[in-house]
Amino acid sequence: MAQHFTFEYTGTEHSVSACDSLEVTYDVIASNIKKCKRNDPELNECMKSVILSTRPYLKDGIKALKVPPMDPFALDKAKLSTGYATSTFSDIKFYHANDFELKYFKMDLDANTIALNVTYPYMELKCVYIADGKFINIAFHGEGDMVANFTNTNVTAVLKGERYEKNGQEYITWKTSDTKVLEDSMAYFHVSDLFRGNPELSERLLQVFREQQKDLTPEIIPLVADIFGQVFLSWFNGPFSKFSLKELFDD
Repeated sequence: MAQHFTFEYTGTEHSVSACDSLEVTYDVIASNIKKCKRNDPELNECMKSVILSTRPYLKDGIKALKVPPMDPFALDKAKLSTGYATSTFSDIKFYHANDFELKYFKMDLDANTIALNVTYPYMELKCVYIADGKFINIAFHGEGDMVANFTNTNVTAVLKGERYEKNGQEYITWKTSDTKVLEDSMAYFHVSDLFRGNPELSERLLQVFREQQKDLTPEIIPLVADIFGQVFLSWFNGPFSKFSLKELFDD
């Protein structure tokens, strides 16, 4: 079924400001991160090491690198149209985005691309939703809370960037992330108030949702994939917007 997404992102500056009291200074980061050489045949392994070395700081964000908090990772709003409903999600919180295994990483600075494969042992999505739609010929309008849990989530992404010049130096801004998520990773799904004012009917339809979870998962996973895409863009746009390529990499 056709799906359409629209995201309104909180933005790195807004998200990072929430962790001022837990600020990790640039000196601390610099002392723990190896600077990679852009023409090194082992650039990808070096970058994997750099990413993993920042992992202990990702929970609360890294203000020195303009990386927002990853537990939770916050989005203001997302809109989703599927074959059975049109939904708006707000106050989106994505938990445990800092807990991951980096299986594969490849950066091509000439092509301005990054490819990666990441596995998350456990993820949790919480948000407020408004939905209008029809499921198994039952029309519904729901407003309430949504929770979804995911286990052993395998995510692949290809980020594409564009170069620009600032103060005589070259920078990269990462514009898009083509992100895919393994569909069988959703372990739990719950929404409240599918029928406002009728808790009994809401619970009955929710039970049908759970019984049909295998069919519903492909509808929800693309939303999750787009959130992961925002996570990855935040990882890289923070430092790449703060520092030029010359500052980030040795020759």
